[in-house]
Amino acid sequence: PYGGAYKSIDGGQNWQALNHCCLCFTTSLFIFNENKGFIGGSGCFNGEQIEQFNSGVFTATTIDAPTWDNNNQVIDIDFYNNNFGLAASKSGLILRTNDGGLNWDTIPTVAWLDNIELTSVLIVNDTLCYAGYDNLDNPGSGQSLLVSMDAGLTWDLENNIATFFYPAFLSLHQSGNGNIYSGANYNSFPDGKEGLIFEKRGNSSWEFQMVSHPINSFSSYNDSIIFAVGDSGYIVTNRNPQTKIYKPFFDGYKVQVFPNPAIDYIEVFVGNDFKKGIEIELEIYNALGQVFLKKKYSGTNPLVGLTAFPDGVYYLKISDGKGLIGIEKVVKSSR
Repeated sequence: PYGGAYKSIDGGQNWQALNHCCLCFTTSLFIFNENKGFIGGSGCFNGEQIEQFNSGVFTATTIDAPTWDNNNQVIDIDFYNNNFGLAASKSGLILRTNDGGLNWDTIPTVAWLDNIELTSVLIVNDTLCYAGYDNLDNPGSGQSLLVSMDAGLTWDLENNIATFFYPAFLSLHQSGNGNIYSGANYNSFPDGKEGLIFEKRGNSSWEFQMVSHPINSFSSYNDSIIFAVGDSGYIVTNRNPQTKIYKPFFDGYKVQVFPNPAIDYIEVFVGNDFKKGIEIELEIYNALGQVFLKKKYSGTNPLVGLTAFPDGVYYLKISDGKGLIGIEKVVKSSR
């Protein structure tokens, strides 16, 4: 195989390879739970393939009339419920299942778009679906999103998202509150910008915002906190979680945290001046902004207990009466 898939059951601290059965190239995942999901890609000498895994057992599914080019991988998979699912192929075809993924029909999209590769697919409800695509005749361009109003059986262009940029739509996501997001690429933006984020709230029209890089993927937390990932390590969000790491000298302080990674405690060193009675405040939060500790210290280098913290990555924010001293990344691991 030229690709693989991995599984973590401890929040990403450790990863285990999944021994799938038939794929040579793995390019997409859809996970129902720890023991059930789908892996998409292509075979070594044929086109689209999707494998189902159930309690650790991998089986090949049946695709009606797949292509025979191993470059035509299944690039995205989405399910609305346990039965109805869609998958997007780089061949420009939509794959559709209504039996829980055992069998997939191949469905053409828009007939006159004859040289495209699909990039993403999203099932909004039991009838409304979207798919993104890139125009291979002019990479980085497209007319619009593709939309289906009949659960993926027929497709057309989404006229309500038209812009003068004509970008390639690379990614799709629906947040917990029902808002829909699409990330796009346009290769000749003014001012050096190369990406777009589209947003649709309820029945309102699509709105868009220019960003500095093409947006390849989205994730969300709770109902409305959205993270978008682009090229070259680019990440944007619709909130400011204060996760930038500072390691400065600041008004005579030098921040050090030991041990790090830590098992049950950390000691925070803030330079010699701290021992003279200067009060500081420590705040520990995770990447989602959840606060686990907020406390003031004075007189000695603080010793902070971490026993009750779940394993993971945290951010230690240190401030005094003058403002921020620094932010340190702390890894808590009981292993």
